[in-house]
Amino acid sequence: MEKTQHSEKLLLRKLDLLLRTGKLLMESAADTSRIMRNMKRTAAYLGLPDEHLHIYINYNMLMVNLSDSEHSFSKFQRCEKHGINMTAISAVSKLSWRAIREDYSLERYEEELENIRSRKRNYASWQVAVGAGFACGGFCIQFGCDWPAFLYASIAAILGFRLRAVLNELGSNHYMNIAVAAFVSTLLAWASAFIS
Repeated sequence: MEKTQHSEKLLLRKLDLLLRTGKLLMESAADTSRIMRNMKRTAAYLGLPDEHLHIYINYNMLMVNLSDSEHSFSKFQRCEKHGINMTAISAVSKLSWRAIREDYSLERYEEELENIRSRKRNYASWQVAVGAGFACGGFCIQFGCDWPAFLYASIAAILGFRLRAVLNELGSNHYMNIAVAAFVSTLLAWASAFIS
């Protein structure tokens, strides 16, 4: 009986590590296929059989189930803080390959995963907002607008993106934050038509 409890505890720890890996990727803005690929690679390192592993990825929730004909274990992980962190995405991918190649212990994997999670992000929130704003302004140029329109659209998008980030930090509904930020950006872009 004690051996069974120990193996169940170990299995739940492995599922927890798998979910923490996925959460780090999700909160760093990795795309779904990358999250799935890295989680499956991590599961292979952890010795979780692929044929019994079921992973579900949603915008704010990760779910993992490991089941066979006798047992079923499920764990959920909520993902709340989303931001762009390409360095973390790359580091998690490299960690999963290294863990397989060098046969990491669970403690070492957990320690390195925590190091990646606690690193400071490369970009400040204003830098991300400016980059996203200029990308939005670039659509004006693609669709035949002039450079002043690019500038006005970029400023509106920068302010809207930053507003969404502030609302997210305050803890309000993510979908409502997107709607409010889009509305404010549209109003600012519309108001800029009266400038020139």
